[in-house]
Amino acid sequence: MKFLAIFLITFIFIGCEKSNSDNTLRIGQQHGMQYSGIYLANELGILAKYLPDTKIELRTFSGGSAIAEALISGHLDVGCFGIAPALIAMDKGAKFKIAFGLSVPPSQLIVMDRSIKSLNDIKDSDKIAIPSVGSIQHITLSIAAQKLYNNPHKFDKNIIAMANPEAFNALINKTDIVAHFASMPYIAKELAMGGGVAFDVNNIGIKTSIVCAVNSEFYATKNTDYQGLLRAVDESIALLNAKDLKAIDIVAKVEKISQKEALEYIEYPNSIFSTKVYGLNEIYEYMLSSGHIKNPIKELIWDKEMMAK
Repeated sequence: MKFLAIFLITFIFIGCEKSNSDNTLRIGQQHGMQYSGIYLANELGILAKYLPDTKIELRTFSGGSAIAEALISGHLDVGCFGIAPALIAMDKGAKFKIAFGLSVPPSQLIVMDRSIKSLNDIKDSDKIAIPSVGSIQHITLSIAAQKLYNNPHKFDKNIIAMANPEAFNALINKTDIVAHFASMPYIAKELAMGGGVAFDVNNIGIKTSIVCAVNSEFYATKNTDYQGLLRAVDESIALLNAKDLKAIDIVAKVEKISQKEALEYIEYPNSIFSTKVYGLNEIYEYMLSSGHIKNPIKELIWDKEMMAK
């Protein structure tokens, strides 16, 4: 498995030029509606409006750790992922900081075996699919285990890294994946196919953003591009929150769902679409105290006004 992971990362990087011309903006995202603020800005031409002389390259990765590696190695200018993998990379010396948020997505542990009612029913042999080790889902599960069982590592042997589309297929086909720590639209798809909720992050009062990070060189030397990117994402999120028909249509096409489903999923309880960053300090403090990161990080975010109040 270790060799396979190294091969996949190498394969990804071979297909991505490390050197970057001045007029290319390379953005990494993952699967799911929580990234719609980025892909809408691209599909609707909003990025082109604010960055008219810039070529946009939008790439999709299976997990946050792969995005962090691509950002560190110079294969990306902007990386969008959960707070947890961003902090893990920063703890190891990555020269980037969080720039702004994209969304606060609902996050629920979905099971097809309806006899599993809560985390108490998860057996030692049960497999829980998460996007990647060190993902916000991993850290959320750790926080829940600490609060409920006084053992943050209780489910460490249960988790298996799997991209959301593959985890969805594994869960509904009743493989050895018993639970999927899912985001939208996979939550709704799995529930519609008879799944149940075994755990909801809101039960333990967690609200955290999907964030975008940029490195110090990009922030310092390409601040015009940075400001254009932020304005573009702000505008696309405003369209999303206004239920703009063109925006809904693009979300539906990207996520392979109907327009009605796209609208319902955007309005799903506890969903927030905003460039403000939620939960950064809380997740940082937990990860530092629990040993998920080892060193204090002096500055977490480029502009503190992007923090949600």
